[in-house]
Amino acid sequence: MIRHYYRAWLLTALIVTMVFASVSAGEDFRINRDYLEQAEIKYGEGAVLRLLEWEEMIRTTDRNKTDLKKLEKVNQFFNTRIMYATDIEIWGVEDYWATPFEFLSRNAGDCEDFAIAKYFTLKAIGVKEERLNILYVKALQYGIAHMVLAYYETPEAEPLILDNYMDSILLASKRRDILPVFGFNASGLWSSRQRAQGNLSGRSDRLRPWQDLQAKMHKDW
Repeated sequence: MIRHYYRAWLLTALIVTMVFASVSAGEDFRINRDYLEQAEIKYGEGAVLRLLEWEEMIRTTDRNKTDLKKLEKVNQFFNTRIMYATDIEIWGVEDYWATPFEFLSRNAGDCEDFAIAKYFTLKAIGVKEERLNILYVKALQYGIAHMVLAYYETPEAEPLILDNYMDSILLASKRRDILPVFGFNASGLWSSRQRAQGNLSGRSDRLRPWQDLQAKMHKDW
């Protein structure tokens, strides 16, 4: 069955490639075909189609577009396609950080899964890693921990916030409903105050879930 969908996708990809032949994009990105086979067995045909759609989006996105256009595209891609669900509902455990592959395969995830998927996707389409922070915040309206993705145009800039709770991308000062606690990416870990001062709190591999996620990403990416 996967071969049928793969052939259909290849035809679509060929047309897209012809249209975007002059566009600089992440054309080297390919999902491991063994993973696609496993995803179909575990999660069904829909998982394969979602993963191939994600692959096509990464491969055909013009890297010459502004970062803001890329942020909008990626934010909309995930917010409008994937359902919110808790880790208990999806994985049967209190806390599980899914890779983008698992997230898309399951077609559901919680806040950190949205933030993580956006982070890796934006990196894949040419947004510099140092401009991206996965941000742990307190959602004041609900009194719960929450996770979003922050984009800093410069180290000193006020960040833009990408959130699965809303489709609009707003400056942090416009998000009075969240209180930043700490942020991280592959380069390091910051408290909200230290990030503003440009000082690291430590290495991000101190976060065990992030360490486990990176290991899974190296296997699947």
